[in-house]
Amino acid sequence: MTEAAKEREKLTEEIQQLEGKVTTNKDESKEQEETIRLMMETLKKLQHENKATEAKNQMAIQMMTKLREEHEELEKKVKEERRIVAIATLWEVVRKMQEATENQMTKCYDQFNMIQLMRDVQDWRERLSKEERLAHLSMGRGQRRGT
Repeated sequence: MTEAAKEREKLTEEIQQLEGKVTTNKDESKEQEETIRLMMETLKKLQHENKATEAKNQMAIQMMTKLREEHEELEKKVKEERRIVAIATLWEVVRKMQEATENQMTKCYDQFNMIQLMRDVQDWRERLSKEERLAHLSMGRGQRRGT
């Protein structure tokens, strides 16, 4: 074989190798394209799921915000109720203290009246005693005279 024939054979082998590589590259490229297509589909599904999740998250945030507002409103109502209960309790204490004060005043008036009554009775006894002594004395005279 001549040198040109060797060269041709060598070139033919290289061409066949290159064609094999091209075929392999085409096959690999098809596989890569299929992989890319599957990845794109998966990505679209994930994006769709992500949007759905975001919507759910947004709904959850809205619900939590509403619940927080309701909780704050209930706390305000509880504070108001506690304030009303405290006022009512204080009012009851004031009323009972008024009753106790009135009772104490009544007792004081009763004691004062009792003391005054005792003084009046004492004064009456003293006057009566003077009158009885005078009557006794005058009776004694009359009895003495009558006998």
